[in-house]
Parts: sequence; C-alpha cells; structure tokens
Amino acid sequence: MNKLSGFLYTGTQIGKIERRAADVAGLDSWTLMQRAGQCAFQLLQAKWPKARSLTVWCGAGNNGGDGYVVAGMAAQAGWAVEVIALGEPTTEPARRALQEATQHSM
Repeated sequence: MNKLSGFLYTGTQIGKIERRAADVAGLDSWTLMQRAGQCAFQLLQAKWPKARSLTVWCGAGNNGGDGYVVAGMAAQAGWAVEVIALGEPTTEPARRALQEATQHSM
C-alpha cells in the first residue's frame, strides 16, 4: 500500500476551497454540505448496491458534517448506521448536520 508523504490539503486550505466553491455556485455552507453528503451517499450506493449498514467516522469540522449528512441519508434509507464522532462539531453547518442526522434514528 502506498503512503502519502503528507496531507494533500491542510484544514485551512480545505476551508478556503469550500468557501470558494460555495461562492462560485451561489450556495451557503449548509447547502454545499448537503450536496456533498448526498453525492457521497449516492456513490456509496452505486459502488456497493447490496450494502445495508454503514460506519461513518466524523471529525469536528465541515468534513465531519458531510459525514453526518451521509449517515442521516443512510438511516433514512433504512440502513443500520453507526457514527463515530471524533469530537463535538465546531461549525454551525456541522452542528446542524448532526442534529438533522440524529432525527433519523442513527
């Protein structure tokens, strides 16, 4: 297995990339997060069509929020979902994603 010599992007760089993407598309951070989570879940379904369970590791920032969106969508679809939170969400969109995901009985 090949190892990366370092991070592709730092957390700060990812934040700037996300803000730029949201600005260019005319979206707020929450909508961008929902779209990212939706696309990720659709890719999971396409890659593993027989899957009915999912474990999602969520960090504290917006990428963790994307994970909560994926987890919520999987729970809505009837999947057994386990979320491993590596910390409390630190951004408003991530907190909202966690709140909405927990409404779907993860």
